Amino acid sequence: MTDVTLLRRGAVVCIPAPALGPEMPVVGYAFADLRFDDGYVERWLGPPVLGTTPEDPDLATVVEWAEDDVIHEHDGIGLPAGALDRAPVEIVLEWDVPLPAELSRACRDPRGT
Repeated sequence: MTDVTLLRRGAVVCIPAPALGPEMPVVGYAFADLRFDDGYVERWLGPPVLGTTPEDPDLATVVEWAEDDVIHEHDGIGLPAGALDRAPVEIVLEWDVPLPAELSRACRDPRGT
């Protein structure tokens, strides 16, 4: 049997520009970092969560969204219920990362706007 240690859990938030803008779409993924008994570490990602920055965005608002709406979306990670509750939490921001095509506004809006 393979021993696995949960290192941390959290959210990766992808921001599709070098700076925050009003009503900008962002995507977050819950994650769990796992270390296997051979020392190998993997980051397991949950499903994408699409969000939008407010009209007057700031970094605190994005972090709050990640804490409230993203880090708890770990059903798709495949760990037992309650396994993540005691792990330290980390919020990671990735800047200037394009949204996946299937999550872009053009794909959600049949008019392409």
